[in-house]
Amino acid sequence: QTPDIEGAVVLIDPNSGKVTAEIGGYSYQRSQFNRVTQSFRQPGSAFKPILYLAAIDGFKYTPATIVYDQPRTFRVGDQFWTPGNFDNAYLGAIPLRTGLERSRNLVSADIISRIGIDAVIQYAKKLGITAKLGYNLSLSLGSSEVTPLELVRAYGVFAAKGVLFDTVYITRILNRDGKELYNFEEQKLNRAKRVINENSAFIMANLMKGVVEHGTGYRVKEIGRPVAGKTGTSNDLMDAWFIGYTPSWVAGVWAGFDQKKEIGDK
Repeated sequence: QTPDIEGAVVLIDPNSGKVTAEIGGYSYQRSQFNRVTQSFRQPGSAFKPILYLAAIDGFKYTPATIVYDQPRTFRVGDQFWTPGNFDNAYLGAIPLRTGLERSRNLVSADIISRIGIDAVIQYAKKLGITAKLGYNLSLSLGSSEVTPLELVRAYGVFAAKGVLFDTVYITRILNRDGKELYNFEEQKLNRAKRVINENSAFIMANLMKGVVEHGTGYRVKEIGRPVAGKTGTSNDLMDAWFIGYTPSWVAGVWAGFDQKKEIGDK
């Protein structure tokens, strides 16, 4: 039957910023709303690589740094916050690498409590995220809404070895006589901006490759290519994400209902 659930897909060349394919929903006839560029949704765990980048690039964390996946309550002013893991289990002291591969919420909460919310917001902005991010510890679990396009562009920085490119839809403009007025290829390098260290981008690629090899993104292994990426599920299972990349492509997929409601268990 015609599905009620909606979806969005965007594919970008991370080494130029060029959008190669974009699907904004199930049917343009049914809805002209473009979910790639206009839909602000909670990324859930798909936001965690930005947190991990802040820890690695700014605070000298390594894939082997020991982090803590254990029950904990955080105090913020007069408020108390007790996050949980999706499986209600805890792994205790584990390497940072395992924290991302297994998408442990308590590890992310522990990291942001140590490095601070400001650092995470700063790195999100460096990666080209322009959405307003909430100033709270739950930012580490992807509670602040972003568009699929923003998140895919941010992952593109990892694929492009630390360089951010503006998103490009128009590559050439000709006048009525066929004379070229604009060619994006000629200006491509002017639009490139190094925003993080190449080594940090390499480490993140290595960590996110582990997510696909033996973590939450294991189903992607079937395509038989080296892929790095991250899954994401938002509060109350209202959004499902996967953002992944190879050296030459970065793609993002989102599924959920336009009117926010639970998709279903798992």
